[in-house]
This record gives sequence, structure tokens and C-alpha cells, in this order.
Amino acid sequence: MSGSVYQRNNGTDTFYMKFKSLEGVWITEKIGNVSKQEAEKALAIRQAEVFQGKFKLAEVKQKTILFEKWISEFRLSINDKSDRNRFNQIIPYFKGRHINKINLWDIERFKLQRSKIVSECETNKELKLIKRAMKAADKAGYNNAIAGSDLPLFKNVDKGNDRVMSLDEEKLMFESAGKLSFPAVIGFLTIGLNTGCRPKEIFYLKFDDIDFKKNILTVYQHKVKEKKIIPMNETLKNYLIIQSNERKGIYILTNTDKPFNYRTFHHAWDKVRSDCKLDAEIIPYCLRHTFCTRLSEAGIPLRRIMLYSGHKTLAMVQRYTHPESSEEDLKILDFKSTSEPKIKQTENCQAV
Repeated sequence: MSGSVYQRNNGTDTFYMKFKSLEGVWITEKIGNVSKQEAEKALAIRQAEVFQGKFKLAEVKQKTILFEKWISEFRLSINDKSDRNRFNQIIPYFKGRHINKINLWDIERFKLQRSKIVSECETNKELKLIKRAMKAADKAGYNNAIAGSDLPLFKNVDKGNDRVMSLDEEKLMFESAGKLSFPAVIGFLTIGLNTGCRPKEIFYLKFDDIDFKKNILTVYQHKVKEKKIIPMNETLKNYLIIQSNERKGIYILTNTDKPFNYRTFHHAWDKVRSDCKLDAEIIPYCLRHTFCTRLSEAGIPLRRIMLYSGHKTLAMVQRYTHPESSEEDLKILDFKSTSEPKIKQTENCQAV
């Protein structure tokens, strides 16, 4: 098919593409500040849309709506709070764009940019959410190219990351977090490795959830909307005692009245991980797998691991299978490194 990509002689790095519509009319479209290879990919996607009849010149004058305005309407129909919140991260990428002007190249670029900030699994969830919104828009009369297109999802990531952190990697993360002055990462590592909590559960842990008399931590599980009780081992208890003595706010990890925002925390986590030169599979969620695996390898029965982790069925913890009392179990997780960092909350903690 006829078409080309080019840059104008105006001192910018902006690429444009020129292609023919089904009606035989030449159309010029701005791509943006990208590499020539990416510009050629955008042209190929646009030409494929023309060939498949998904791009028509007449659609330029069709009924449309700004992306952010449509999302403000669409999100009212979503019951899941996590999905509603995901739009807070999605909207900035498409703000000011009309629904009918967003194409597969825009989705591909969103995918590449988001995957540098969050996990591929989370990026896939956001892509699927965009598709739901665009299909709903199409049904409401706002025709768009995304509603009937296949999403450029990352492959083989939706089953989750089962990466388990080794003791050497754990030590490196603690030391690096201390060196870079990221107390929240130290706290997250301490809580995650000794409770198996999901990241969001850790972000929302409050000082009022601690019971030093009974030696337990009460955790609200947002995913299943119920609470679980976890006994505290010495490592976790010592950390929480220090934090409680310096209490200034409601939430443990930030020591403020606002919990951590995932994006803000992930930025700090990635800096620590990169400083350790560890692979990208060391994500916050892998602490949960590490917790369950270590208990299983120590011979703790799966049913008790279920109580601590909050998994709903034995099948969900079967991947940690090990041949088959209570708070004594978690003592094996106590951090024994001679270089155990001094944990102290500082002003470097950033809340939402």
C-alpha cells in the first residue's frame, strides 16, 4: 500500500505519516517524537486499519467525545474500586484526544511506556480496561478503532510471577534500600517477607492493626474483602515496635495519614532493585511467593500457610507443596544477617 513517514524541516524530531484512505484520498497524520522505526510501525498499523476497513475518511466527522470525558461517564458503571483507580493512571496518556482518533499505535505506545513503570501483568490489566471502555463507547455510538481490534497484550504474564527471592537477593535489597535512604522499601521488605501480604495490603496497614499483647497483626484483604490474622515473629515485631514508637500518622509504611501510591512506591523499589543489579522479575509481589515457599520448604503444612497468606483454596498454594502450634512457624523467617539495617522512618517517605 502507498504511504511514507517523514520529518518536516522545522527543527523538531516529530514524525508524520502519509497514506491513502479507502476513498483514494491522501491523508497526513502526526505521529510524534519517536524513532523512524516506531514511525514506520505506526504507518503499518494505520495501513492495516485502512485495508481492514477500520479507518474511513467519513469517520473524521462522526459522533465523538474526548477520552477523559467518556471515562468520567464509563467509570461510574464499574463496581471494582481497583479498576476505577486504574483510570487515574490511564487518562494522562490519552487526555485531550477524541475517542475516534485513538488507534492501535497509540495503544502500543501506551503499552511500552506503562510497562516501564508497572509490571507487564498490571499493564495487561490496564489494556483490557481500555478495551472495555472503548467497546462501551462504541456501543454508545462513539465509533472507534479499538473496540473491534485485538489488544497488543504481553504474552504469558497473566498467570502471575512466581519468582522467589533468594537470601542473597534479600540481603542486597535491604542493604541497598538503607544506602539509598528508602525506609519504605525496608519496611515493605520486612512486612512482605514475614507476612506474605499482597502489596496493597501492606500499603494500607495501620498502626491500629497491631496488637502487641496478643502478638498478632490484623490485615484487611482488599482482594477478597475480609480480614486475616497473622502472628508476628521477632523480626516483624521489632520493626513494628520501632515504627510505633515514632508514630506520626495512621499508616505504618508512610507514617502519615495517607497510604502509599503504587506508582510512587514502585519508582523507589525499581531504584533499589537496579542498584542491586537484580532482574526485573524481582517485583513487590514476589515477596508473597517467597514467604509461602520458605514456609513450605520448612515443612509447614499447607493449610496453615493458607491461614497466613489468605489463599482461599489448597489448589492456590499447591505450587509451594512440601510434605506435612502456630506463631512458632514464622520464627524461621527472622532476618539473621549480620548487616541487618537499622530501620528508622525519615522524611523521605512519600505518600499519595
